[in-house]
Amino acid sequence: MLAEEACREFGLKRVYFAEVLGKRRHFLAGAGEVTFEPPQSAKLSGDLVVFWEGELKNKDVFLKFLRKGQMK
Repeated sequence: MLAEEACREFGLKRVYFAEVLGKRRHFLAGAGEVTFEPPQSAKLSGDLVVFWEGELKNKDVFLKFLRKGQMK
């Protein structure tokens, strides 16, 4: 699964995806441990958003990795 691969590849505690529905976010899928740390987020495409918990050193490389994985 893409979220599991992203956690391993980037050393993140948690990665998950959500669909934007108005002001709400609908959880789609994810991997990792619940840490209750404030997540960071970025828009992937259309109404798809990725959230992550943990220290991310290079956001651009991370997003490119996820977008490439979406195409598979």
